[in-house]
Amino acid sequence: MIMELISIIIPVYNVEKYLKQCVESLTEQTYRNLEIILIDDGSTDLSGAICDELGKNDKRIKVIHKKNEGMSVARNVGLDVCRGQYIGFVDSDDFIDKDMFQFLYNNIQKYNADISVCRAWRVINNLKIHSDFSNNIFVVPSEEAIEKVFTDKFELAVWNKLYRKDIFNDVRFLPEIMIAEDAAILVDILKNAQIIVFQDTCKYNYRIRNNNISKKVNFNEHIFDFIDAYEYNLQQINKFYPRLQELGECLLWNSYEYVILRVYNYSNNTVFINRISELQKIIRKNIKKILSNRKISIRGKAMFLVLCANIDLYVCIYKKRHKIV
Repeated sequence: MIMELISIIIPVYNVEKYLKQCVESLTEQTYRNLEIILIDDGSTDLSGAICDELGKNDKRIKVIHKKNEGMSVARNVGLDVCRGQYIGFVDSDDFIDKDMFQFLYNNIQKYNADISVCRAWRVINNLKIHSDFSNNIFVVPSEEAIEKVFTDKFELAVWNKLYRKDIFNDVRFLPEIMIAEDAAILVDILKNAQIIVFQDTCKYNYRIRNNNISKKVNFNEHIFDFIDAYEYNLQQINKFYPRLQELGECLLWNSYEYVILRVYNYSNNTVFINRISELQKIIRKNIKKILSNRKISIRGKAMFLVLCANIDLYVCIYKKRHKIV
C-alpha cells in the first residue's frame, strides 16, 4: 500500500528544554512518510540551533527561521510550504505516541473521512494524568462534529487531528489572534469537511508547564484575544450553521468569564481591571439572552447573575467551587 505524505507543522519558540523530545516523537513514528516542518519563530534561546541540528540528522525535517510574529503566522508559513496530501500539527513543547499518525491515518482511510481526531493526555512533570476515555468511534458530518468538538472532550485545538490538505485551501490562522487561535478557526476548518471520525483514545501528550505559550499568565492586550476568537467563531457559526447559534453564544459568554477570572486573579494593571468592568457591563446588558440560552446550565446561569452583581463575590464562589486557594 502506498504511504501518502503527511506534513507535520511545528511552530517553535523558546522551547529548548522540550524540543528534542517533541521532534524525536515524530521521527520515531511508525508512519514513516513524513515531512516535518520546524518553524523557528525568532527564538531567543537555543531552539533555533537545536532545530538545525535535528534537521541534519533526518532528511524528512525542514527548518525555517523567521522573525517572531506568533504561532498563527508560524503555522501559516508551514501551510504555505507543506507538500503532503495530509496535514498535522504538533506544539513544540508536547510529544506524541509513536503510532499517533498511523492511528489517525488508518481511521481516515477506513471511514473515508476528511479529518481524523483522537484524545490527549495531560502531562505534568513528565507524568501522564489519567484521562477517562472509552475507545469508542464516532463518524459524523461537519455540523455534528462542531457540536462534538465544542461540547465533548475532543479538544479545541488543531494538534490532535489529521486533515486532508484541501481542508486548508481557503483557511488560514488569524494573525491578529494570539490566544485561542485554534478555536477561532475550528468552524472554518470543520465546514470544509464532509466526514469527521473521532476515536476516544489518547495519542497526543499535552504538556502543562508554567510558561506554556497558551497557559502562561502574560497580561498584555492579547489576553482579550480569547474573546475575539469566540466572537469570530460565533460569526462563522451564524453564517454557516445558524441552528448552532445558542452554542456559539454560550461559548462566547464562557470566554468572557475566562478572561474576567484570569485578569482578576493575576493582573494588577488598572487598564485591564477597567476592561473587565466593561465586560461585566456587557454581560449585564445581555443577561436576558444569557438566561434564556438552553446551552448554559442552571448553575452557569446562576453564576452569570452573581457576576452581574459583584465580580469579587463571583470570583470567591468560583474559587470555592473549584477548590482554588
